[in-house]
Amino acid sequence: MRISPDKIFSSPFSLVYAVYGNEPLLTLEACDMVRQKAKSQGFLERKILTVETGFQWQRLMEEAENTSLFSPNILIDLRVPNGKWGRDGAAVLKNYLQKTRQNVLLLIYLGQLDWKDEKTQWFAELSQKATLICATAPTFAQLPSWLAFRLKKQNQSAPIDALQFIAERVEGNLLAAHQEIQKLALLYPQRALTFKEIEDCVLNVARYSLNHLREALLLGNLARYAKVAQSLLEEGEVPILILWALTEEVRALMQIKQAQEARVPMNVAFKSALIWGERQAHIKTALSLYSKSGIENAFAELEKLDCVLKGAAKNYALFLEDILRIPLILKGLPAESIF
Repeated sequence: MRISPDKIFSSPFSLVYAVYGNEPLLTLEACDMVRQKAKSQGFLERKILTVETGFQWQRLMEEAENTSLFSPNILIDLRVPNGKWGRDGAAVLKNYLQKTRQNVLLLIYLGQLDWKDEKTQWFAELSQKATLICATAPTFAQLPSWLAFRLKKQNQSAPIDALQFIAERVEGNLLAAHQEIQKLALLYPQRALTFKEIEDCVLNVARYSLNHLREALLLGNLARYAKVAQSLLEEGEVPILILWALTEEVRALMQIKQAQEARVPMNVAFKSALIWGERQAHIKTALSLYSKSGIENAFAELEKLDCVLKGAAKNYALFLEDILRIPLILKGLPAESIF
């Protein structure tokens, strides 16, 4: 069974939990909630096993079997930070899952997994016997709601424009977002906060990645695209990597557009182009925004920029100007348009 972190307390009790996700703050909080639930069910003793180089997987079985009818219920906190089990670990996990132990609860912390990990045999077996908790970071669109929920937990609230203001300043840095919300609890009473109060308090701690730039391009958000592009360059991101990220997205658009014209089913086209998850929705949005000619022109422009970058050092201001033209070309707008 798969659940989100907010369903931990309301879902049926399980003797095996596995927590994973792309956001350390949320995965650690999810583990804490599982421990709280376990404690409420009488699992008072806790044993921690951390998988590091040279870890003996048989220790898991030894700890699980080293109990008696008169010993207290125990929680085994198994931490696999890189999510890699190897052959020995997978064999021990399979062995463990074959037997139910009413006085042993296993909590597995897996860190961040990729789609390849979720295709493995050990993950399939874990999916059948355990409660899986996937703690993923909210998207930029979801961030205001996430912030509102956090404020509500400390009996505070804020207008939507204030939530958007916070989101723009903490995006990509969820730990900072958590800290800013906690700071609001310390500075102000439990009530509705004003925009001015939040503006005076919240710092600009946003951290952007190439994925944020890709998303803004595909969703056609020109102002956000410009903001992220400038921020990446100011933070020292290598121009050739920025160019590579943009080229990959435009190339994917070309490939899917061609598949559409050939009447290839969308799911087949996505699989062939190795496009998975949320990126599929972003690509679909981009296809509705950009014409075939716009995509082809943008790809040609990116190829020119690639030649320029490889041929000589590129001035920061000129490079920024160059990449800001890409979404305009995709939209078929004049390159001189103002965002």
